[in-house]
Amino acid sequence: MISIVPKPRLCKYADGVGWGVADSVRIDGSEQLEASTLKNLEDFLRLIDIPQRSNSAFTVAFEKDEKIQGDAYKMTIRNNVIGILSGTDKGFFYAIQTVKQLLAQRREQPSAVIEDSPRYAFRGLMLDVGRYYFAVDDIKEIMNWAALHKMNVFHLHLTEDQGWRIQIDKYPLLTQKGAYRSHTNFNSTPHGGFYTKEQIRELVEYAAQLKLELVPEIDLPGHSVAAIACYPYLSCFDRELDVATHWGVKHDIMCAGKESTYQFIFDVLTEVFELFPSQYIHLGGDEAVKTRWELCPHCKAEMARSGLKNTNELQAHFMNRLTDFCRRHGKTVINWNEHTVSGMLDRSIISHFWTDSDTDALMAEVNDDRKLLVSSNKLCYHDFPYGMTSLKDSYTSPVPPGLTKSDNIIGVEAVLWTEFIPNLKTAKKMAFPRLASTADAAWSGGELMNYDELLARLSDYQAFMQLYGVKPTPKRKYNPCKLRAFFSRLWFERRQLTWEGLHIILDNKHVAKKYARQ
Repeated sequence: MISIVPKPRLCKYADGVGWGVADSVRIDGSEQLEASTLKNLEDFLRLIDIPQRSNSAFTVAFEKDEKIQGDAYKMTIRNNVIGILSGTDKGFFYAIQTVKQLLAQRREQPSAVIEDSPRYAFRGLMLDVGRYYFAVDDIKEIMNWAALHKMNVFHLHLTEDQGWRIQIDKYPLLTQKGAYRSHTNFNSTPHGGFYTKEQIRELVEYAAQLKLELVPEIDLPGHSVAAIACYPYLSCFDRELDVATHWGVKHDIMCAGKESTYQFIFDVLTEVFELFPSQYIHLGGDEAVKTRWELCPHCKAEMARSGLKNTNELQAHFMNRLTDFCRRHGKTVINWNEHTVSGMLDRSIISHFWTDSDTDALMAEVNDDRKLLVSSNKLCYHDFPYGMTSLKDSYTSPVPPGLTKSDNIIGVEAVLWTEFIPNLKTAKKMAFPRLASTADAAWSGGELMNYDELLARLSDYQAFMQLYGVKPTPKRKYNPCKLRAFFSRLWFERRQLTWEGLHIILDNKHVAKKYARQ
């Protein structure tokens, strides 16, 4: 059996040995490859100590075939030759990810023909750097994980209540002040960091070499305390706030009734667009608690001017203005799926499904031709403990029920929020082997997913990832017993203690008392 992740779409076996145990390799047709793609293969050969020799009995051969387009490739394994056909460099790159896994296994491979192409055009991995700052080299390593799994999008969540991570020249306080917090939850250690424009360009270039589209997220109007702490006029009542130090949903969000808020966002997005060539811009839109909007005279005036009945409609109005701005700059907006409440959101916005709330309303929109990106928190959130989402639980198609127009799904994305992932070491423990589940869902598609087959591939997969410094998570942890699962969930739910719920209740009463008459 060809044992790789993600599972190939079609694999036909023939009699005989296709590939033996190679002590060296000859690469033919390398002129068909872009320099970075060839380097990706050559770096791996050095990693596993297989030298290139012109007289080797083992050959990896590349040949252009214009009929095979997009991310697709065809691979023939026969007589110690791995022959690869594709019409694009992307196709060759994804074929190389298959070759790397086969070579790493150091055993005979069956004679076979693989005809491979992805189920979805958008296959993503998201990293939240707003909660915890990750160094540039760490981000590059996580990008490598995405590429090894044949993903083609890397989604960078750049702004949060607890930190603003991207340099914006017009608003220098965003990184001078907004990138740093005094402590995290109940510790006393300051935390912070941000990415200069030069570093962002470096990441964009590195992503391109891995055939990854780097998609930025600027989360609006909620999850924006770090920005408000720098520029208080962005909030409804010009409140002086600190960069948030505790996790949990905050009630201070950007004001939807002030023109100065929109101008700030337009200015920020203009600089973001200059850095990221991606066709997409993610604007968040999730967990926007509207207690301030309901009191705010600016928001009330905007609702009256625009004929809006409630603050849910105001959020749609807010996002629609931003979407129109993005569209004029050639960008497609993605939003987390809470926007479905109002039913007024611009039809061009892609819904990023993460929560089961209002699934029926969301599916109605998708069946009416709204595009959908899937990151079900039950299946694709790899920051959750294995006691909440075991490998077995995660290995199923994440497509929500009630969908009749599956062509409206643009893709699947794995998610790494970092409230409890402060560093690369923890990220490895949480993402593997579950990232294999999302890779299969994104590349192979739900109809080809088979959990027993995944288990058969798992040993080779984990040995392969060890080459990249990923220590295998033992089965007792990724498929825990009931007792271990209970305690892992209990430990994870300690996050409720960091929400500052009592503080928010008292703060809301203070705000209501002070501003209710305005």
